[in-house]
Amino acid sequence: MQHTASDRQGLTLVELILALLILTVAFLIMIQTFGRGLFLQQQVAGQSQAILVAQAQMEALLRDAPGLGVSLSGAGTFPEEPKPVDAAAVGIDRAAAQGYTWQVTVAPHEDQQAMREITLRLMWTERGRERHIELVSLTSSQQ
Repeated sequence: MQHTASDRQGLTLVELILALLILTVAFLIMIQTFGRGLFLQQQVAGQSQAILVAQAQMEALLRDAPGLGVSLSGAGTFPEEPKPVDAAAVGIDRAAAQGYTWQVTVAPHEDQQAMREITLRLMWTERGRERHIELVSLTSSQQ
């Protein structure tokens, strides 16, 4: 009885190498996707933390503006230079506020001159890049 090539069972060396190559490429794609997902998750976590700090700082500004050196009745920028977030003043954990600086701009609202537009700019460095967010609120100029 004669055996032909189609009667063989098992894999040839070429088929085995090709299968390993396909598995390797799929594995590398999965690793790259996982790494990118982890990077994005860390970036979102950093932005979420900054938003919480900015919200707490804005609440403190609206509640305790004179004590923080901000006049809501006039217009201008307070402070002139960005200053570190005062964690104690805003009631947040000191460690959570570390690495952030803030600057506030107070200006008359363009439509309602009796209102003041307060812009809080929170700045921080993340992975060597300068990042910032801005929160804007309106308040009455009569305090």
